Amino acid sequence: MGAKALGVAGVTGLVVLALVLTLPSAAPPTLRYVDDGIWSSATAGEPASLIDFEQSDASKTSWSPDGTEIAYACDPEQHTPDVDGRGLCSASPDGTHLWTTAAAPVRFPTWSSDGDGLAYAALGIEGHGSLWVTDRDTPGEAETLCEDWCPLFRYYSIAWSPDGETVAAVAETPGTGGHPARIILFDVETHEFELLNTQMPGLQHGPTWSPDGEHLAFSSTAEGDFDVWRVDLESRTPTRLTHEAGGATNPTWAPDGSRIVFVSRTDGGGTELRSVAPTGGESSAEVSTGRPTTPLFVDGP
Repeated sequence: MGAKALGVAGVTGLVVLALVLTLPSAAPPTLRYVDDGIWSSATAGEPASLIDFEQSDASKTSWSPDGTEIAYACDPEQHTPDVDGRGLCSASPDGTHLWTTAAAPVRFPTWSSDGDGLAYAALGIEGHGSLWVTDRDTPGEAETLCEDWCPLFRYYSIAWSPDGETVAAVAETPGTGGHPARIILFDVETHEFELLNTQMPGLQHGPTWSPDGEHLAFSSTAEGDFDVWRVDLESRTPTRLTHEAGGATNPTWAPDGSRIVFVSRTDGGGTELRSVAPTGGESSAEVSTGRPTTPLFVDGP
């Protein structure tokens, strides 16, 4: 990857991560989620605390594909002397790694499928931002995915395609209350981009790739409350999958493609994780205890 160095400015607070369990990578895929600031694992329906961090903001953290490492927004000076500013780090049982430094706070780090790259958003002045990619072999450097027009928007809900060629991100115009919030596809190599689902009304959020890379699931308010939709990336045709009374947000695709897990509100004001088939239909409960959010499948236990 061609790399461009990012500027460094200001100091942010350290996000403290404490690994309390060594995570072998040979186990079957496991559903992870955040509950009250703690990353947890749903194994046989029993949650187990895996990582606790001070600032319970899941937009600043994400698991590696094999479940052995977590990327997080960090204070780079804690890892490399004489380096100020904001940073993107990862932690594993073997220690910590500083990937790059940034001129603005880091949000939504997202791993490439091989675990060697991270895409992330940097939140700049007055809510504007930019999208970047960096790799493990070029510490301190990153490359922007959008040049001149990129600062016009704020980016979140980033997802990297299984083949590593495309990054999907939601872009919104700051100061408009989230309107419009649209999914944009970025070519990692050429930086060409495409707005997806332009014919759909309402907001779009939380794109997630199918394991074969042929579909994106996402949540949308196109027909009322947030529900999960799927778009075929060949025909560009969107299909509604859920009709949940509590809405449906933050979808994630199971590694075998058999189901899509999402967050739904409960009657008591809490949340639960439910799943639906990629063709739609009745949903079923996955995790109903606590207040689970941010579902994600990883290869660890």
